[in-house]
Amino acid sequence: MRLQRFAAAADHNSLRTAARVLGTHSGRLCKQIDRLERDLGGQLLVRTPTRYQRMQLTPLGTEVRAAVRNALEMEIGCVYTDPAATAASHG
Repeated sequence: MRLQRFAAAADHNSLRTAARVLGTHSGRLCKQIDRLERDLGGQLLVRTPTRYQRMQLTPLGTEVRAAVRNALEMEIGCVYTDPAATAASHG
């Protein structure tokens, strides 16, 4: 569950947006990602000082997001589509 929530945050480049999409609070999502970072032994996201700036993935975060996508594709048998990229291509 934390991996999927991290992937949502990474795809939306925003904890606030991902939390809204997932139906949770951004503080709760942040805590879950913090625990995931502790479990994995490294930082996944570079959080920005203001809510108007986008967060960035670290190299580890990029690897973990790719692994989560691959796992989801194998589990559900279809290609994972990045919601942020889909929105950008339609807007």
